[in-house]
Amino acid sequence: MVDVDASVPGRAPGYDWDNNGVEDIPAGQAHGVLIFGEDGRLVQSLMNSDITIIMNPAVSGAADIFLRRENIQFDPTKFTQYADATTVKATKTGYAAGILNSISIDSEGRVIGYYTNGQSREDAVLAIATFNNPGGLNKVGNNLYQQSTNSGYPVYGRAGVGGRGTIIAGALEMSNVDLAKEFTDMIVAQRGFQANSRIITVADEMLQELVNMKR
Repeated sequence: MVDVDASVPGRAPGYDWDNNGVEDIPAGQAHGVLIFGEDGRLVQSLMNSDITIIMNPAVSGAADIFLRRENIQFDPTKFTQYADATTVKATKTGYAAGILNSISIDSEGRVIGYYTNGQSREDAVLAIATFNNPGGLNKVGNNLYQQSTNSGYPVYGRAGVGGRGTIIAGALEMSNVDLAKEFTDMIVAQRGFQANSRIITVADEMLQELVNMKR
């Protein structure tokens, strides 16, 4: 029990649970009482004060927790009391702590995270954009395009919905190169190789002439 200043408005009232005219717990004391029957089952729970849990926001950044007494209820099936030594039995729910171990992406763009505690969940979704006029997109090179006035605004959504394509994870698209650029680079490389071979030929001929002059 916690003593409460009797001059404070709204102080905790007293309780007379055996109705003999005498308060078993006097007013001014904040308390909670669990009343059990002869069979050990919870008959009634009484709380005469609200509860404020101070979270020390200056350190934790969390706001205080305020519980109203009328909202605090006890399940009679979960509480028993017998004339014997008190024992405590704890149970837990949920899963052990885990860290992200790997991810996978399905055809709908869902990013599934797999954790070290054996659990998996959908952590994110890859969105696909569609345009009213895909032909109006501006080509910026390296197989990339950007929005333009002619293309319209992008409309984002899940893969496979609304005419959008699906996603194939772990695959490489074959036709994703600029053929004209690749041919140009190949020609430049070929010309450079030819020029280098000519230089080697000229150098060889010059050395041969020097050998002949010495003879």
